[in-house]
Amino acid sequence: MWYLATLMVVFWGMQVVATLVFKYGSMAPARWIPCFVLGNVVGISGTWVWMVLFKQKLGANTVMGLGTGGAFLFGQIALALVFRGHFSWLHGAGVAAVLAGMLCLCLGETLKPANAVVGATGADGALSDSALASSASPPTPGADAPLPPPTGAPATALPGPDGLRPVPGRPR
Repeated sequence: MWYLATLMVVFWGMQVVATLVFKYGSMAPARWIPCFVLGNVVGISGTWVWMVLFKQKLGANTVMGLGTGGAFLFGQIALALVFRGHFSWLHGAGVAAVLAGMLCLCLGETLKPANAVVGATGADGALSDSALASSASPPTPGADAPLPPPTGAPATALPGPDGLRPVPGRPR
């Protein structure tokens, strides 16, 4: 558990650093290219940490929600603090809403059914055949039955080259 939390905090930190570097670079033309490169190096490295999180025994939707939610949340706070941005009560309410959503994702992860496929992966992170087979829905009766042959023209025929719709039984 501590390993997952540490990885998530490292991911958030790298995304916040990348965001701050991008903002700093956008403030002067001479810093644009160096900060663009540095921000992308940090951001792409953070994406590698995020991919490591996706391999863990956690739902992908939870990793996605916590990762992007936390990066957004801490990025907003860092930008407001470092660059002295305006932070109103409405901003605070937005931060609280994102935090509440992240909490719901964490709590939802603990309410997984016993037969959930999440976590049924091999060492390479791929779903095992038994996990896929157990998650498959039962076959639908008649699903393999052939479709009846098409009959007649569709009710909404496309317009011809003259822009008019064809009228059944009338020559053009």
